[in-house]
Amino acid sequence: MTLPEYHPGRVGRNRPVLGSLLLLLALQASAMPVPVKIQAVLIVKILLFDRALPHDHSARFVIVYGDERADARELELALGAAGFAAKTVKVTDLEALTGAEAAVFFPHALGAEALLAAQRAKMLTFGSEPQMVQNGSVGVAVGESDGKPHIFVNLKVVHASGHDLASELLNLATVIR
Repeated sequence: MTLPEYHPGRVGRNRPVLGSLLLLLALQASAMPVPVKIQAVLIVKILLFDRALPHDHSARFVIVYGDERADARELELALGAAGFAAKTVKVTDLEALTGAEAAVFFPHALGAEALLAAQRAKMLTFGSEPQMVQNGSVGVAVGESDGKPHIFVNLKVVHASGHDLASELLNLATVIR
């Protein structure tokens, strides 16, 4: 795509340039998910706001994936680098959910059995898409809002799993009640 020429002193002629730039930015923002490393940093910070979990990095993670093995492995490495015990498991390996305090579900891993197992185990559940929070699949998601990483929280799901997120976090997040 070629952009029209920019002329600093001519406001009226710059409209196509600005419109093209805004369109390009909008297309980029909508197609670009939050990178896994940024999700890992935000998940670690969110844990600090959960009053039900220890803050000494002893919480264990299970990262449940469907077809997203590479992303799941990258998240496992990032959480491990932050000092957390994390392991990746295929959505069909439900026994691997035992003993973890938190689970991260990738979109293709949203099987009803896996979600029920996480709920029964009272895990704080994370997802990578806001829709996962909106439909009640997970308690917390790191998604995008206005092209920036943003936290989404479903309080009903979080409370049902026995977790209590501090109001300081909830004030920064989009909260579904």
